[in-house]
Amino acid sequence: MSKCLIRIAIIMFLLQGAIPLEARNAASDDALAYQAARKGQYDLSWMYYRSLLTPGASPAYREKALFAQGEYFYMNRVFADARQSFEQYLGLPLTIDQQLLALAYLLKLAQLEQNTQRANDIEQKIISLKQQSFIFSNQKEFVVMSPLYRQHKIIYAIDKVEVYVEGKLFATVHYED
Repeated sequence: MSKCLIRIAIIMFLLQGAIPLEARNAASDDALAYQAARKGQYDLSWMYYRSLLTPGASPAYREKALFAQGEYFYMNRVFADARQSFEQYLGLPLTIDQQLLALAYLLKLAQLEQNTQRANDIEQKIISLKQQSFIFSNQKEFVVMSPLYRQHKIIYAIDKVEVYVEGKLFATVHYED
């Protein structure tokens, strides 16, 4: 975790002089964040997204920035901050798929912490989304790119929902009968 904080401090220092304050605004920070993420420069990307979460920042980008922050913290194993970011994200008006992705991360965090009760509660929330999202087909599949330019795939099946991140199975929740 200390390596992560050192990298963040160095990037913050470099950004202070590299980007004139008058040239920075929410739209450009969002575009620069996504550009950096596409290049795999997640530290730099997160710094731009983080600027979209400061007091007085445009609320239009808050949703994307909170998810990016949660994903960044998860990738860097700063789990308490990841959980906080995803919980804040879930407080926003979201689509079912957006809710599911955040809940999948929270489920994985609960499992990593071996918090069985929290994991069960999150699984129940995911199961409750089934009634709203699964209608008239055996399987539905959705693919989205996250703000950190990582592919997330959701597969809704009759008996379960699976979430893949970068092509790898990330979380599975089986529906109760």
